[in-house]
Amino acid sequence: MNLLAVLAYCGCALIWGTTYFAIRVCIAPGGYPTYLAAALRFVIAALVLGAVVAAGWARPVPRGRRAFVALGVAGVLNFMSYALIYSAEERIPGGLAAVIFGTLPLVTAVIGAASGVERPTSWGWRCRRRRATAASWSSARCCAPRPTTRCSSAMRRRRTRWPTTPCS
Repeated sequence: MNLLAVLAYCGCALIWGTTYFAIRVCIAPGGYPTYLAAALRFVIAALVLGAVVAAGWARPVPRGRRAFVALGVAGVLNFMSYALIYSAEERIPGGLAAVIFGTLPLVTAVIGAASGVERPTSWGWRCRRRRATAASWSSARCCAPRPTTRCSSAMRRRRTRWPTTPCS
């Protein structure tokens, strides 16, 4: 097994596993106001990601007006979802907020199929017959519709499910 993949998975599990606890601590009495806490979090993330792009470690780099418009729309939608999460953390337990937010891949798959952006296939159902694991990423992969991008045919020819390098 690839050590880098294992370390990346463990890092993601650690970061996302503590997100809701960190939100709760950050907006607790004596902490930051709710929306200021969210703004600080995403300003720091934007600075880190900007440094990654500036260093040339991000591939592919967004080019063209359409890519930046898509990034802007994604940013606005992300802002709205996290504004709701931060607001909800004031009223409900962090575990419940995590479970509700964990349904996002399913909601995204349903919206993608309903809008015609992606078409669901039997691929997700075939995946259920395989040996189940406790890893949350495998659940999200099985429930998500198969990508319909131009690189998906190349992925099928290579008999791989997800590309290991960005499609260009």
